[in-house]
Amino acid sequence: MPEVDVAYSTAILLGDKVSCDGFHIDRPIRVQTHWHYDHMSGFGSSKRGELVMSRWTRDLLTHNHPDLVLRANVHTPKMGKVIEVEDMKIKLEGSSHCLGAVQVAVKGSNGKWVGYSGDFSYPLDTVIRVDELVVDATYGDPSTNRMYSQLDAEEALAAQVQLALREGPVHLFAQGGVAERALAVLREVLNNVPVLAGERACHAANVYRRASYPLPPVHHADSENGFRIIREGCYLRLWGHGQSMPNDTLPGTKFWLTKFAAHEAIREEGHQSYRVGLSNHAGFEGTMNYIERTGARFVLTDSSRSSPQKAEALAAAITRELEIDSRPARPKRTMRYGR
Repeated sequence: MPEVDVAYSTAILLGDKVSCDGFHIDRPIRVQTHWHYDHMSGFGSSKRGELVMSRWTRDLLTHNHPDLVLRANVHTPKMGKVIEVEDMKIKLEGSSHCLGAVQVAVKGSNGKWVGYSGDFSYPLDTVIRVDELVVDATYGDPSTNRMYSQLDAEEALAAQVQLALREGPVHLFAQGGVAERALAVLREVLNNVPVLAGERACHAANVYRRASYPLPPVHHADSENGFRIIREGCYLRLWGHGQSMPNDTLPGTKFWLTKFAAHEAIREEGHQSYRVGLSNHAGFEGTMNYIERTGARFVLTDSSRSSPQKAEALAAAITRELEIDSRPARPKRTMRYGR
């Protein structure tokens, strides 16, 4: 029987003691791969057990969970260092998805290494080596393989934002990680144009700067200074997940940064509205290369944060092209899974 699974709660299960990115009542250890909302299911319930994450993920999460820096049950190992928690050996490696994001490898009492890719970008300098793997299937469908490079997307974004700023304010819609990457790309283009954001994004920007990311200053949009900047009319406003503009008629050009854009780096969707394929997720080819490098002999494809069709297509491709035993995860609701 495989020692990896995906719970109905979206928790990734590794061995018999570890869950990743979700609460599971039977697992005394939770590894948090990164700080994005869709990987935070049941986090409050998990605080009763052991928590493992990178230092930067902990710092990013302190906006909503300030107690993390005080808790003795929070472990923040260095990348590549094996730590032992509840007789389980755990190793984290960077995944280049966002600041602090990690891959996870766990060694159980039977000596077998099992792992979870987390959300990841590719190429990576270091890839976990495991016997069994749960892999993110965001780009699991071969037909969604990108027809452009991420450098193309960065250059297209910078060029179009530079033009848009001549006409007025710019509104940038992006998930954390991609948002900070975009601000670093736009640093020279902004040329002292102020950046506004909500409280959570301001906190994230401060953490990124502590990690030496080259970000411009980010001002709180709902502060006196923020109101002054808006009145002056030239600014870039960052909107995070779950936020929407209070008034669609606000002046300015809108840019949506999206992972699901396969055929072109940038597309105009209407008057002063663009969709840009800037993403910190590996494409299909990168995903296949990643899987091969892990050395896994069994792969479970996870679609709990994308779609079942992607997981099915990726599992079929892994079996067909890499000749590795693979199947899509099919989580079932049971009384033993956390809510």
